[in-house]
Amino acid sequence: MNVNASQPDRVLPYMDQITLLCLKLLTDSRCHRDLDESFKVLTAKFIKNVIMNCGSDGAILKLQVYESQMSDFEKSHLAKYMAQA
Repeated sequence: MNVNASQPDRVLPYMDQITLLCLKLLTDSRCHRDLDESFKVLTAKFIKNVIMNCGSDGAILKLQVYESQMSDFEKSHLAKYMAQA
């Protein structure tokens, strides 16, 4: 069941934390060695299909803010997985 589509009011208050968690999974060096590549691609797909399409401009702006605070290393990892998603 897609809670984001059926009951967005229940998910939107937590979208900032969900966004930060997804970005951390893709860019944190501690997660980098512990997670499978397929899981990282799945996480990038989640960012594209859920976070970027949740209907909240605030969630997209927060995603952009987080990305602007990333190092070049983190941005390259994010771009790698988003391209595969």
